[in-house]
Amino acid sequence: MEEKLRFLVYGLLSALLAGFLYIIVFIVQGLAMDPPDMFGMIKMMGSMMGDIGLDPVMVGLMFHSVMGTIILGITFGILLILLKDYFPPENRNKQLLFGFVWGIFVFMVGPLMMVPMMSGDPLFDLSLVNMISGVGHMVWGPIMGYLVYSFGNKGYFK
Repeated sequence: MEEKLRFLVYGLLSALLAGFLYIIVFIVQGLAMDPPDMFGMIKMMGSMMGDIGLDPVMVGLMFHSVMGTIILGITFGILLILLKDYFPPENRNKQLLFGFVWGIFVFMVGPLMMVPMMSGDPLFDLSLVNMISGVGHMVWGPIMGYLVYSFGNKGYFK
């Protein structure tokens, strides 16, 4: 498989697998809300999209899945292509670092900037719920990086 296409596949698959693990963060965030609600963050995300006739939990899951897996996965793959000399997929430590930096970037742009702009809340609010999200993104990113390393190291999609 051509190298550029392979990196896009790496980005998509790593985002998909890491996204499944991120559902646990959503549950913890919901339980940290006042009052506790296991699907509170997902519902909040879904309700920001407006009433489209579907359950806000489903809308929130769809939005986060499309954003976190498809868009951010492809972006991660494109960055792998552009930065392969600095963060080669065969180097585990550099992929973990790249994923960590990616997770921080996504956290800064998403939960700390975009979500507050959509909901009218203050930017860069470091509430408990947002801090849980930050930790989740700082774990999600390195998981993506490790998965890219694993795909490249084991010779998948060559």
